[in-house]
Amino acid sequence: MLTLTLSFQILASEPNNPTNKTTKGTREYMAPEIFSDERYYGHTVDLFAAGVLLFGMVLGNMPFFTATTNDPYFKAIAANRKDLFWRSHLAKLDSSVKISESLVDLLSLMLGYFPLERA
Repeated sequence: MLTLTLSFQILASEPNNPTNKTTKGTREYMAPEIFSDERYYGHTVDLFAAGVLLFGMVLGNMPFFTATTNDPYFKAIAANRKDLFWRSHLAKLDSSVKISESLVDLLSLMLGYFPLERA
């Protein structure tokens, strides 16, 4: 059984600077740019976290442990090998479970490596 744990935080950004640099939150939901210790846009990390949540709700497991290239599942995403990522996850599903291509496309965009390419 999958247990989803969420933690929410209020991100404070500096006046006239829409980016953040905090690292608070649940690691499993953090976007890769948070781990880089660089400034990031809140809306792109929120889309990523929502993608992790949606993935867990639909597939019943987490897409990866952490969004770093040390994680074998996320490494496939970072290498633009979403086919390997999806093949490994879809193989775990019961054969009666069908995931639509449009959902795969949506989740792939939400979990994308590059922040400004997330939809």
